Amino acid sequence: MRVLVFSTHYPNSLEPQRGLLVQKRAAALARCGVEVRVVAPVRRRIWPLARWNGRALPLRDRSAQLPVAHPTYWSWGRQRLDAWSLFRATRSSLRRLHQHFDFDLVDVHGIYPDAVAAARLSQRLRIPCVITVGGGDLRAPMRDSGIRRQVVAASEQARALVALSASCAEELFRFGVERHKIHVVPDGIEPERFHYDHPLDAREKLGIFSDENLLISVGALEEGHGHAVVIEAIARLRSEGLRASLHIFGEGKEQARLEARIARLGLDRHVTLHGRLPHGRLGLWYQAASLFVLAGSHDVWLQVLNEALACGLPVVSTCVGAVPEIVTPGDNGILVDEPNSDKFATAIHEALERFWNRRAIAAHASRRSWSDVANQLKRLFEASSGVRPIHEPQPSIQSV
Repeated sequence: MRVLVFSTHYPNSLEPQRGLLVQKRAAALARCGVEVRVVAPVRRRIWPLARWNGRALPLRDRSAQLPVAHPTYWSWGRQRLDAWSLFRATRSSLRRLHQHFDFDLVDVHGIYPDAVAAARLSQRLRIPCVITVGGGDLRAPMRDSGIRRQVVAASEQARALVALSASCAEELFRFGVERHKIHVVPDGIEPERFHYDHPLDAREKLGIFSDENLLISVGALEEGHGHAVVIEAIARLRSEGLRASLHIFGEGKEQARLEARIARLGLDRHVTLHGRLPHGRLGLWYQAASLFVLAGSHDVWLQVLNEALACGLPVVSTCVGAVPEIVTPGDNGILVDEPNSDKFATAIHEALERFWNRRAIAAHASRRSWSDVANQLKRLFEASSGVRPIHEPQPSIQSV
């Protein structure tokens, strides 16, 4: 079987951390016998005008594991035009690619503008497409009626839609997608990178020779991700005599405000903003930490929760989106009903007082590999492209 992966979220030489999960899934498909090519368009903004950074992205990435093309499309400053621009910029390259790589299906990642543009392209080429949707992908269509109409049309044309969680599947159903077209296929874990190790051994590898409680949070430094809530919670806990430090990994426009808050609370030696860490190096921090903490007010990045749990790290998180599908209170973490610093301080204190079977947490979270994901997707893709029918029911997220 031949599959074309189409996504604007994919690593490139200028953004090597972008869309890593899409890359991992494509590589897993290739390892299970699917021939894969990748078209990963790169956006350039026309408005607002930005300084050109002088670096050019090659149209093809010959150093990548899979053949990757990077056509450029322009963003005109009005979001509802982005899908049209993406379609216009990629139609000729897809037509040429199809002449020598006769792909059976287009595997699209992202609902807008990716799915809208890819649905038009696949219609022109008379090739079926399958759309993968994450938790936050439906926010733009919900806000803009023009984008919503485009997304509805793309969803109707798609042979199937892959939801990364059961809650995302329910969102798609409420959005108007027929239930029989929705398939829940969560992402997998790399056990060679994310696995249990004794916290003291991991701390020694990191050069941390302290026995104080070490808290980890990962996510963009943006409003709504809840970093300020956790910082305030740490301030309260330390004022009550609890020895704890917080390490935050991520970048974003809220960094200056967070730094000012840390200084105002006198936490310069106890809260560290590390910036973005290469994805593969997070495993050692998860192994060394005492707790993983997320206080986002909307859908959080589920994969960081999965990877932290795969290292045996218990979680304290807001009860939003698909988090309750992953975190079972008392077994692998504690859920908080809202991003409130006092409630998070209480939950963190409770979690630090509790005994957690970290080996059991890691074993449970590591049971789904990328090979499992690829095999499930291969069956779905074969059915969607007419290669062969599916003879088994699609599993819910609780059963994978």
